[in-house]
Amino acid sequence: MLSDWQTAGATLEPLIDSSPSLKEVKPLAANLSVLGETGLEALSYLKFGLPSTPEWRTAATLKMDEAAKPYGALEFAVVPSVRKLINASGSK
Repeated sequence: MLSDWQTAGATLEPLIDSSPSLKEVKPLAANLSVLGETGLEALSYLKFGLPSTPEWRTAATLKMDEAAKPYGALEFAVVPSVRKLINASGSK
């Protein structure tokens, strides 16, 4: 699922660009890609048993802050779960 999210922005962008009514939610497509990418990175840290760096966690948290912003009447309900992966990746 995270892999699908990671590629969703590029997949959805042409559709959004061709529909004026979807322009308002264009940032959501980019944020969905960021959610997928960040979630996969956190899982990699966990999979290999390596703690993520504080710098990475700070950058990832800032990405989640941006992804949590609603656009139009839409927002992502999964941001808290990706945040948990980020936080868990800092533990040994």
